[in-house]
Amino acid sequence: MTEEQLKLLEPAVAAHPDVLDRVLFVLAVLALALAPTQLTIAVKGIPLHPSEPVLLLAVLVWAIRWLWRDRTCRTLPPLAHWLLVFAAGIGIFFLGDSLKPPADPIAREAFLAGFTSVVKETAQLVLYLLLAYAVFRTALSTPRRLRTAVIALLITTSLAMLLAVGQRVVLQTHYQPDPQRRVAFRTTTPAAYLSAQLPFHVCGTFATWSEHGYNPSRATYAGFLALVLPFVLALLVSERKRPGMVIWASVLLAAAAFTVLAGYLAPAILLGLLVTGFTLGRKVGRLTLIGVVAYLLVISVAGGLNRQEILEAPFQLRLSAQDAKYRYDDGTRHLKKFWGEQQAALNILSGNPLFGAGAGRYQDQIGQSYASLGKIDEQRTEPNALNGYLLTAATTGLLGLAVLLLLYGRYLGLAWSAAKTAGGTPWPAALLGAMVALALLTLATNPWVRGTSVVIVAWLGAIGNFITFSPEGRMITQDIVRTPGDETVENA
Repeated sequence: MTEEQLKLLEPAVAAHPDVLDRVLFVLAVLALALAPTQLTIAVKGIPLHPSEPVLLLAVLVWAIRWLWRDRTCRTLPPLAHWLLVFAAGIGIFFLGDSLKPPADPIAREAFLAGFTSVVKETAQLVLYLLLAYAVFRTALSTPRRLRTAVIALLITTSLAMLLAVGQRVVLQTHYQPDPQRRVAFRTTTPAAYLSAQLPFHVCGTFATWSEHGYNPSRATYAGFLALVLPFVLALLVSERKRPGMVIWASVLLAAAAFTVLAGYLAPAILLGLLVTGFTLGRKVGRLTLIGVVAYLLVISVAGGLNRQEILEAPFQLRLSAQDAKYRYDDGTRHLKKFWGEQQAALNILSGNPLFGAGAGRYQDQIGQSYASLGKIDEQRTEPNALNGYLLTAATTGLLGLAVLLLLYGRYLGLAWSAAKTAGGTPWPAALLGAMVALALLTLATNPWVRGTSVVIVAWLGAIGNFITFSPEGRMITQDIVRTPGDETVENA
């Protein structure tokens, strides 16, 4: 579009200055509200997360708005985003001796599969880190808009957690540790969501379907909640004069305590809540700490699967005697696959330490790295139960790992600055808690998956906006309630 054509369009834009902005905001909120799931929809054979078509439409609206009205660099992704995309994309050049597919049919098939994996993974990073970031950075431009987006996200998260509660109740009677006696769901059926035979089946809508059947992921579910629950706490505090909001937030926190069975991720959830609580003020922080201690005491005393999975399983390096009996003929308590997976990832990294095996090629390479670790490949695979930092290093090398740490460090610093500047108001405190949780949960899962990535990028955009909000738009200009001996807390 030429400069002259743009000038001709300017009067129409001026006549309706808010239309594109409002449309973009609605699309951004809808994309965020569709995030609490891992289920995909096939569009012409291409599996798409429900948020992705909405984000693509939002990107189109953002591009038109940027060309017509904005044309500034304020909402464009920072350098760390571009570097992470580059670290993933550069893997194409290390798939073989050249970019030309080899003549041998087997080698050619392996090359094309690797090429497709790298392109697919890079395209997803482009969508989320570059395009979606620009959308959320533009759309979540005020605290009021962020509050609306958070409430929309919590409504759909409530539905996912409701299903998880149902699965957790079912687990009490359907628990079946013997693989030979479990029911396997091979075809897409609602019955899979109404059954829970193992702790990692309790995950609401955080499951996928493949040629292997139903693949639930409690790690993805817990990681998602680690990013969302700080906002539940912030809403509970800021809306404490509204009984309906208080009850809703309290129920969500109780449901999370009941349904989260991913022990390796529990510290990320609890620390995120504690950071949010103490950032909101000493009084809120103390109450949050009491709540965390009470939760740990209750599951410790009550026992059952919650105590086993949260307090006992994370500290066991080897399979339990019961699992070993069902898994191995001789009953040997081999190293747990979660821990063996980390050593296997280091084995992959040793083959190409600088650039890794290629983005999206982890599963293709990991099977060759188990040899020295015993029979851990015979253990059941829990989707996404692995160290996200080592996954990044294995697939994109030390270069990719360094860029990921740079990205996390940058936003942790920005969130800390925003929280200090805001003086105990809810959303910067929640963003800081979510960033702390993100950095910690990546030790036990890969948060950069469909659904969770939408939330991550939305929070990154919101953090950027809290640093650059004009004084009129900052949270501190809203009504503040002061309590004796405590910091300020917003009364939204």
